[in-house]
Amino acid sequence: MDSNVASNAKTTGGITGKGFQPGKSGNPNGRRKKSLFYDLMDEAFDDPVRAKQMAEKVISKILDGDVVALKEAWARRDGPIKQEVELSGSVDTSGLTPEERQAKIEALKAKSIKRAQQS
Repeated sequence: MDSNVASNAKTTGGITGKGFQPGKSGNPNGRRKKSLFYDLMDEAFDDPVRAKQMAEKVISKILDGDVVALKEAWARRDGPIKQEVELSGSVDTSGLTPEERQAKIEALKAKSIKRAQQS
């Protein structure tokens, strides 16, 4: 067979032969470990004295007029602010079962909520 003609046989590892091989993990070292920063932050939050000091620092920044600190603290205290969404329009559900109808309604609600969160 001419060496310039491509064969239809599958090669392991893709075109280069360096890709995934059968029976070998694509990620042999596993998930990347947490960084030192995360370890130090976990340690700080687990220590009640240091956690209180951090909270007092954030409160001090808020009292000094730091709006970003206020927004971040508020978002973590109560979660994001809920927004009322009113749906209008019509959807043809005449050929759907009650379960399919409910699923369609839930999907439309989720889509509307996602749009509201993005704006």
